[in-house]
Amino acid sequence: MDRPGLFRRQLRALVRAADGGPLSVMFPMVTIAEEFFEAKALLLDEIEWSKQRGFAEPIELRVGAMLEAPAFAYGLEDVAGEVDFISVGTNDLLQFFHAADRMVPRVSERYDLVSRPVMRFLEFTLNECNRLGIPVSVCGEVASRPVEALCLLGLGFRTLSMPAAGIGPVKRMLRSLDLGAFSEALKTAVHTSNGEFRNEVLAIAELQKIVLTDS
Repeated sequence: MDRPGLFRRQLRALVRAADGGPLSVMFPMVTIAEEFFEAKALLLDEIEWSKQRGFAEPIELRVGAMLEAPAFAYGLEDVAGEVDFISVGTNDLLQFFHAADRMVPRVSERYDLVSRPVMRFLEFTLNECNRLGIPVSVCGEVASRPVEALCLLGLGFRTLSMPAAGIGPVKRMLRSLDLGAFSEALKTAVHTSNGEFRNEVLAIAELQKIVLTDS
């Protein structure tokens, strides 16, 4: 938003590339509702600008936002009815949430999705999206790891994106999973116990014979 000229050219390119077909645009690093509204308004201006010059407008437009800043989870109600989807961007979200850069070895061990505070935050975010009728998904490398994917599914997320290499291990985990039983056990661990959370998840998985490795 600090470089509106460049931003508008990028939006114009997206509209042209859609060439009258469906267009989905997701704005990253949104922290407050006003940022989303400003970005969406520029997109709509570019669609109108292109239309006036003889270019086809998208037959369908979906405008979403990536939730990477924890603050945005508490502003979802402000964008309800305007945002078409939310994608939880775990890579940056976890860094901001833990105040721990995953690229710095001294603190990277604290960059963990499988922790009780993160589970509670993600559960809150999911519940807010469901309450407001906003479709929500998860993207980021963590979803390609069977344990992390297992926890996301147990919380209630149903759309995950991941690198291609993670699909096989996650599918093997899914085939061994009784999701209802695991979800109940996970939510109990999230809210009622206070041990080391990753170890508790692994113990639940072992008890329920959930496959988490390639072997």
